[in-house]
Amino acid sequence: MDASGFFQAARCGSTDSDAGYHTTAFRFLIKHRNNSPPQRTRSPSIYRWEKLGFITFHPSPKFFTILCLDVGDDARAHLHQQILGSELAVSEAHPLSIHLFVLRYTLESFDRAVWSWRDVVRELETSRLHRRFATTRDFDHMHEIARHLIHSTEMLTTALSVIDCMINECEIVGSGLDGQALSACQRELHFVSSLMKALLHRSGALEKRMENEIALVSITIHTFSVGKIGQSAKSYAGFSHKCTTRHLHRKPDRIDFPT
Repeated sequence: MDASGFFQAARCGSTDSDAGYHTTAFRFLIKHRNNSPPQRTRSPSIYRWEKLGFITFHPSPKFFTILCLDVGDDARAHLHQQILGSELAVSEAHPLSIHLFVLRYTLESFDRAVWSWRDVVRELETSRLHRRFATTRDFDHMHEIARHLIHSTEMLTTALSVIDCMINECEIVGSGLDGQALSACQRELHFVSSLMKALLHRSGALEKRMENEIALVSITIHTFSVGKIGQSAKSYAGFSHKCTTRHLHRKPDRIDFPT
């Protein structure tokens, strides 16, 4: 299943804390704008997908394993550096503490993605102020951007659902731990969730701004088309009036009747 996001957790092995272990599987999907200038064609080159899939194992308080699935080299290197460079023994605090490193990177990646799409919308808004006429080519390009914004909002909504599942799992697993470790993990998860909600609202605002630009272009194209039709009709009416006037002032032909 190629889902845009999910979270699954389980307690494997013995129910005894010394023998069993906690495991999770989760995924995020992020839609980025490519760094290359956007093309006014329906081409996949204006965007790229970033896939972040992970499986974690926490067999003991002093040991954990995290597997990266479909994760790019830069993301893996970043996570590896952050985890190894941390002075906090997160594996000893809470089984979901290791997820916080992944969530921080995911949040930063979503932030870059949302603001890259914001730049596209802003470019369109700015260019409108210097553009006298709009074309159907502009109209098609804006609809393509609007489609990507819808996907961006969808991915953020799904990511929030994943984080909510982590918060619930944090409470379930933390029931057998000391309150300090549970509270620390919960506070961090709620903080990440609040920032993700802010990005979701930003993405929703970009959708509204894009709808506004499309409406303005649609009105401009419609007004321009009606103006051309009106101008053509006026020209035709003037030509017709001119022909009629000539006909009225023309001397009639002489007709002789036999006597």
